[in-house]
Amino acid sequence: MTSQPPFTPMRPLQPVVPARKRFPIALVAALVLVAAGGAYSVLVLRAGSGSLFGRTLTIDPWTLPEASVPPLAFAARWISVPLASPSGTVYGVVDGGATPAVVAIDGATGALRWKTPITAGAPLADYRHGDGWNQNDAKVAMEFQPNVPVLGIAGGTLTVAFDHDWALFDVATGALRSSGRLPTSLPAVYPAGGFCPVGRDVWIAMADGRDGGLRITEAGTTDGLRTDRPADCKPPIGTLGAPYGHRTSPLQQARGNRVPDFCMQTRHKSRTKSNHCKLWGETPTGVAFGVDYTNVYLDGKAFSFGKPSNDLDPLQLLGIEAAGGSLFMTVSESAQRTTETKPPPGSFAPIERRSYFQYRMVLVAVDGERNVRWTTTIATEPDVWGHPLVVAADPAAPTQSLYLFTPGKLVALDQATGRARFHISAQ
Repeated sequence: MTSQPPFTPMRPLQPVVPARKRFPIALVAALVLVAAGGAYSVLVLRAGSGSLFGRTLTIDPWTLPEASVPPLAFAARWISVPLASPSGTVYGVVDGGATPAVVAIDGATGALRWKTPITAGAPLADYRHGDGWNQNDAKVAMEFQPNVPVLGIAGGTLTVAFDHDWALFDVATGALRSSGRLPTSLPAVYPAGGFCPVGRDVWIAMADGRDGGLRITEAGTTDGLRTDRPADCKPPIGTLGAPYGHRTSPLQQARGNRVPDFCMQTRHKSRTKSNHCKLWGETPTGVAFGVDYTNVYLDGKAFSFGKPSNDLDPLQLLGIEAAGGSLFMTVSESAQRTTETKPPPGSFAPIERRSYFQYRMVLVAVDGERNVRWTTTIATEPDVWGHPLVVAADPAAPTQSLYLFTPGKLVALDQATGRARFHISAQ
């Protein structure tokens, strides 16, 4: 018998160790770069402005009461950005029913001083304005900048213009002086570019893409030739375009005279300076301000808005106006809500739940030392784009108010306290 070699047992197999999951290197690198880029932009802007450690102003929008409803001055749909004059009179366009009407109101009480309906078939008679700031059932395109008639005063004449139509009114009585239509070969009136007096004539911005405009004489004539913006005609607040910028108007008191020095910084690996702000301008007294995505810079001093529970979680900045040594900032915070509808007893129908977002919008008055003077709720909306445009009274006006415009509605607040004074709407 042949002998067998001795049996040698095999070593037990080791368990297979699962491979460690790895995040894609490109994705990790991209996230790091985005985070670093945002932090770098803030650090560069704050360091350049001399305010590396800016102040945080804490506000809790959802602890504030809902917006108060002031007395109704008169019933009408207000459909233009208000023109606040030095005399204290505020001018605008309202939906007068069959045709629009131009009105003048008392800036302190909202009392109607005069109203001039536009005659059917006359220039401006076909103008209509819906709720163009929100997506709605009428499918009206959302307006980032108010696409409404532009108004201005030169001498004793109030000019109203939109598209290719214009009309001149007596500022004291509202009497129509003259009206006309521009040739269709010319660009349309550009409301976001504004209006400026040139002596007793007017310069109106036109949509030529080069900040050009058209001169209309006091007698209502024009040569149809393009002219540059007059040297003393201050442009509206500077802002990036939708959806990254802010809603502004040339009828606001704050203007975009120049890009402040603290906004002009050198980006990483760049040899030239560029604007790091997404909104910038000057107050009526010449104090420079700028806004990036979370921070405000007033005369080179930085601050931001945060919640008391987490001041590192900034509130969203929506708009800005300036008057009387203060900035008036519109800020917003969102909150998710859930509603539940239970079926009646004996029904097999399921419980219906719906989740949605709400946005609480607050107007904050900040003084020159970056202290909060007052806060007040101005809207609670399902869409952040529905916030009002804030226009301050002319510095010479006897009553200093803030006028909040949304399509169809005008609300006046006391500039010193934020208290609601009056409103004008259809209801």
